[in-house]
Amino acid sequence: MRKFQTNAILLLVCLFLFQIDLLRSQTRQNELLKGSEVSRIIKPGEAHQYVVKLDADQFAFFKLIQEGIDVIITTYDPDGKKLEEFDSPNGSDGPEYITIVTGKKGNYILEVCTL
Repeated sequence: MRKFQTNAILLLVCLFLFQIDLLRSQTRQNELLKGSEVSRIIKPGEAHQYVVKLDADQFAFFKLIQEGIDVIITTYDPDGKKLEEFDSPNGSDGPEYITIVTGKKGNYILEVCTL
């Protein structure tokens, strides 16, 4: 019985550690890094959020290519305050250009939603 309890506790600890690793992977997956590309499929009614770590007094430029679906991008500062919305009149195909000018260091959010 004692061996069963030890194995059960060991299994629970392993599962817990595995879940933490999955959460870290998700965070890394949604983090935008300088010079890297991210390709995702977004369906009607969905919203995707991406994090970019920026320093104070920094300018960041992003280009999102729409292919068959029209999206709107909303940016947020590290405190969750809405900065700006981006939606050019090009419809469901073509680029959306996004800029962020930072006031302070932190994690800025880009939220991509379908129209």
